[in-house]
Formats: sequence, C-alpha cells, structure tokens
Amino acid sequence: MKLPSCSVCEYSFQWKELIFIMGSKKCPDCGGHQYVTARRKRHGLWFGPAAGILTAITVQVVNLPFSLLWPAAAGIIIAAFMLNPFWLEFTEKEEPLF
Repeated sequence: MKLPSCSVCEYSFQWKELIFIMGSKKCPDCGGHQYVTARRKRHGLWFGPAAGILTAITVQVVNLPFSLLWPAAAGIIIAAFMLNPFWLEFTEKEEPLF
C-alpha cells in the first residue's frame, strides 16, 4: 500500500497528515490544494457501512464473551480508520461526486 502524493509537485504525504482529512488538503511543499478524487469519494461512501457490516458479522459469527465483544468491534472500526489514508487519491481540481 502506498500513501497518495500531491498531483502538482509529487510530494508524498505522511500518514499522520491524512488521518483526519476533510474535503481538501493543502500541500505543505507547493501550497496547492489537493482534493480527493470523485472515484475515491464514491468508494469512501462504502467505507463506513462496510466497517459496520464487518463488525456485525464478527459479533454474530464469533462467539465472544460480551467483555471482549466491544473491544473487538472497536478494534475493527479503528483499523478501518487507520487504513483509510492508503486508499486516497488526489487531484488539483474538485470533481463532482456524481
């Protein structure tokens, strides 16, 4: 897996710069605004529900005691958020979602 880079200057973003991205990201190297591509935004629409479904399946299939159930569910959701920056792609112009 590879972290995204600036579409203008090819600056490679660090994971910590992308963990809480909302809308656009300013490149620290060239100062240009980077927008998440429409393709990745559409994929992101499935990201939250997929984590929720995976959590629900884990709860139903794996017979864990209740004391371990919530930490396991939280672990799945946290892992999904931590992996999100690796799926981002940037463009220099904002694209419509649909």
